[in-house]
Amino acid sequence: SPTMEDLVSSYINKEPAAVNTIVRFTKYLSCGINNLWNLFCPECIILNSQLITYLPEILTMTEELLPKRFQKHCILKASALQDTAVLLGGARICISNFLGIEKLLENYTVINSYSLVPNPSFSACSIADIQFVSGLTLWK
Repeated sequence: SPTMEDLVSSYINKEPAAVNTIVRFTKYLSCGINNLWNLFCPECIILNSQLITYLPEILTMTEELLPKRFQKHCILKASALQDTAVLLGGARICISNFLGIEKLLENYTVINSYSLVPNPSFSACSIADIQFVSGLTLWK
């Protein structure tokens, strides 16, 4: 059966079926992102996709399909976490449940190994943006 590498290779070689698949992927991705933005109005959306890792231009193609108002008010980024994201998300839920904490580090930025400062530029913080430092309190 075809693999992700096969799709990427075919797309790079401009095979029509692969190009059509990627174009459809970006179309549906942009529709989903637009719906998320209309519902929650986040300032940043972080995408975790193996396909975007292989073909970073998909991010640009997706942004071009989004309305101009989205591009002015929201940042679209690719996650560097890949498979680790699921582990970190699961760990975050376990830690929150164990400690009885609903929210971890919202609106704070790690400025060095020991301190946190409020970050007014983001209305929400992804676990991807948090640097885990030994001994650092990750909740307020």
